Amino acid sequence: MTDFERIRDSTLGYLTPEERVSWVSDLSREGTDYDRAYQKLLSARERLCQRFALQPEDMEAVLDAAYDLEQAVARGIYDAAVDYAARGFQL
Repeated sequence: MTDFERIRDSTLGYLTPEERVSWVSDLSREGTDYDRAYQKLLSARERLCQRFALQPEDMEAVLDAAYDLEQAVARGIYDAAVDYAARGFQL
């Protein structure tokens, strides 16, 4: 697992307490902005499936693609931050 993956998975609450990066906040905890946004997403998905007679698998495919885009952006920002630190925090 790369450093990026450990940080990402710690942030999303995917790792056990022993595996996670200790200084990374778990955004998946109940009541966080992430949790509220995720709940809104699930609710909207359910409404769209009901309204347009969509299969949940079709909506999951759309959400998975959006997640892939989000992950690519996060990876790019992470890589840029690592480079920025390596340059002594100089643009």
